[in-house]
Amino acid sequence: MKVFLPVAGLFGFSAVLLSAIGTHYFQGTMSIDNFQAFSIATEFEMIHGIVLMLIGLFGFVTKKPFYLLTIAGYLFVIGVIFFCGDIYLKTVFDLHELVVLAPVGGIAFLLGWLFVFIAGIYYYFHAVHAHDM
Repeated sequence: MKVFLPVAGLFGFSAVLLSAIGTHYFQGTMSIDNFQAFSIATEFEMIHGIVLMLIGLFGFVTKKPFYLLTIAGYLFVIGVIFFCGDIYLKTVFDLHELVVLAPVGGIAFLLGWLFVFIAGIYYYFHAVHAHDM
């Protein structure tokens, strides 16, 4: 789970960088639909980067790995790469042939959040305490 902390930093950095580039350069050159899609991709990348940071930090405070959150983290990474990456390619480089990548990323996001939910239920019912970590 500790691997998610540097990945979160990379996703946060690239989301801010792409958002700035989009705002200062693409806003006037892209169609409104493409710019909105590009903006959504940067938002999703930032949101999931923050979640990966939290999962990564959790890996530093617990003694044993929690596999449900690890799976969620990897699904979020897949989601950012496929969902956001597909939108970036479509909007910036006009590569609309890659229509299958965004749905794969969206499904990965959904599954990742499902695993976070399951992890929360597990913690709720198993009363994991700070001294158990």
